[in-house]
Amino acid sequence: VFSYRPSNIEQYKFYGAKKVYLLPPWFVKSLNHPVEMTPKKTEEYKSDIVFIGHYENDGRINLIKSLVKEGLNISLYGPEWNSVIKKDRILGKFYPVKYLYDQEYNYALCGSKMALILYSSLNNDVYTRRCFEIPATKTMMIAKKSKEMLKLFKEDEECIYFDDVDELIEKAKYFIDNNLERERIASNGYHRAMNSDYDVIGRAKYVLNKVG
Repeated sequence: VFSYRPSNIEQYKFYGAKKVYLLPPWFVKSLNHPVEMTPKKTEEYKSDIVFIGHYENDGRINLIKSLVKEGLNISLYGPEWNSVIKKDRILGKFYPVKYLYDQEYNYALCGSKMALILYSSLNNDVYTRRCFEIPATKTMMIAKKSKEMLKLFKEDEECIYFDDVDELIEKAKYFIDNNLERERIASNGYHRAMNSDYDVIGRAKYVLNKVG
């Protein structure tokens, strides 16, 4: 049995699985990659921070509100937001929040200075699929810190981490104004993703090695 999350490994064993291996998510090189931003796409997708993900009642709405209140240029995409923010005084400006398809996903990431990573509390996540897709586009990640993510991307070298909203705001403001350092971290994260079997082929090889 291959487990998406570390928290499920013991559950699988409890229900009788004899061999359980961790299989994190991945990116696909043909789908997740840097794109050249035309003036039109730059105008459409430019932002300081982009968050792409579903709405969940886990405090993320207040976190994004805090970023907006600080005057940061935020982009928001993903499902289940519209009914929550439609009449909100601060986040109503994002309505309607759209879902990104195909190449638009890459444009949204490449058009932003950095991409925000949050984890689903309902799913007990400690990383997400986007943790691998984002660096594949050579966009800097700013992610909620977890011990699992620290093993995947080196802190302050390949990814920026935060523990709370105040630290997020402080680091976001710093990297918005420090282009060279931000681009260096984004490039390091890209090379880490490309050279660490984080793509779908690397994961497939891992599975075949375990079952072969």
